[in-house]
Amino acid sequence: MMYLFILKSEAEGGFYVGNNNDPWAKLSEINSNESVETYTGKHKPWIMMSVFKINDGRLSAKQIVTFIKRHQEFNLIEKMIDPGFIPSDKLVQLERVSTDQP
Repeated sequence: MMYLFILKSEAEGGFYVGNNNDPWAKLSEINSNESVETYTGKHKPWIMMSVFKINDGRLSAKQIVTFIKRHQEFNLIEKMIDPGFIPSDKLVQLERVSTDQP
C-alpha cells in the first residue's frame, strides 16, 4: 500500500510532500539522517502533518506528489493538512488516515 504524506519543518515551517509504503518509518529516517545536503536534512526536525492512503486510480503516487508540488503557490498543501479537506478532482483517490503510527 502506498501513502502520500506531508511533513512540516519545526525549524523553518516549510513543507515536504512525499510518498512511501511506510511514511512513519520514512519520517524517522529523515529525522535521524545526519546529512545536511538534502532539503529534509537542512530543515530538521520534521513532524507528520497529514497522511493519505493512495487508492488505485488514474494517477500514480509520483504523479500525485508532482501535482501537489506544482500547486504550492495556490496553498494546496495548507488546504490538505486541514482535517476538513475532502480530496476531489485529481486527488480523489486519496483517503486520509491517522498521522499516528499504526
